[in-house]
Amino acid sequence: MKRWIAFGAAIIISLSGATNAYANQTESKSSEQITTEETQENKIDVIFVNHRLFVDTDDIMSLMGYEKAFANEYHKDGVIVSFSGNNSSVTINGMERVMPGEIQFHGGKILISTAGVESAFGKIMNTPNMKLEFNFIEKVAEVRAPYAWTENRGIAHALGGINGMSNTNTFEAMQGNYKNGFRLFEVDILPTSDGKLAVTHNYYEFLSERYGRPIPAEKTNEIPTKAEFMSHRVRGMYEPMELEKLINIMSANKDIYIITDTKVTDPIQAKSQFDEMVRVVKELDPSVLDRIIPQIYNEAMYDTVMSSHPFKSMIYTLYSTSTTNSRALEFATSKGIKVVTIPPERITKEYMDSFNAYGVKVYTHTINNAEEAKRLLDIGVYGFYTDFLSPSQIESLK
Repeated sequence: MKRWIAFGAAIIISLSGATNAYANQTESKSSEQITTEETQENKIDVIFVNHRLFVDTDDIMSLMGYEKAFANEYHKDGVIVSFSGNNSSVTINGMERVMPGEIQFHGGKILISTAGVESAFGKIMNTPNMKLEFNFIEKVAEVRAPYAWTENRGIAHALGGINGMSNTNTFEAMQGNYKNGFRLFEVDILPTSDGKLAVTHNYYEFLSERYGRPIPAEKTNEIPTKAEFMSHRVRGMYEPMELEKLINIMSANKDIYIITDTKVTDPIQAKSQFDEMVRVVKELDPSVLDRIIPQIYNEAMYDTVMSSHPFKSMIYTLYSTSTTNSRALEFATSKGIKVVTIPPERITKEYMDSFNAYGVKVYTHTINNAEEAKRLLDIGVYGFYTDFLSPSQIESLK
């Protein structure tokens, strides 16, 4: 068939797909073929452009049950999806995913490739032998290995830097660093005075905004309510994050993992924080729990955290403990913990050889200098928390 098509030309093949194929009934629908006997309303055109298959974003989003709200923007159950033909990107709940060549303008429409649909939404579309039928099936939930997230050597520290600033933990920081390639984010989480959880390193900025600088001594330990915290702008311009917004972003973008930095080491306080975190996640999307990686700061905290939820993976981070590297390795291996974070001043080649021999990956923090990152990689460090090095920069140093 290809010999009849000039390069760059497009043909439209009418393929059918049932809208209910997106129902969460993977056992009964996972391999069911939808044929051309379906009603006309359930048909979708596949457009063949430059020897690749594309679909109209209007058609595919309708098939998935989304309603068109604005030009190139679609809504469903609190999820907002928008497409850009100019940037060749799809944005899901604020997280922009650049997909070169997968999204483009053609014939006055924005098209997304069938491969792009699978990448963005986790769906499989198949057109065997170019027949007039369309296998549109729910992708069987991928079973991720507990430490699969370690394919990422770069961790966006405090949701990553933004405009030269670090430790903002803001939506704009996460948005920009996701676009820059990060999928693994460290996030600071603190309780508010009303028992909720805010995404912040501390409340200093909030208090200085409220009381001025220097903050009156009697106010330095004041903790805001969640509503009070969310009412201010970080650094005067950026949107603060609450746990619920973070979880909704993760629910819509299933390639995001977060590493928690909950600050407290007291078992009672740590238990309270993780209980609230688990409660919120279970209420919004329980599957997100598989992509939350708690950091523990001492050995006792392991049981505390696991009593809130049996997390699939964990990091033992050593910045606030005096335990030796050797003891940390012994504890990690005894609990099946595959990642330890060690401050750079405690790292030597001898220790890295020991950790690597036991299959325990070592990350370190916070590294923003490429030469320093290269030196640490060369002696066996696996990855870095960073504000400003991009994932591609880190990969280029290996």
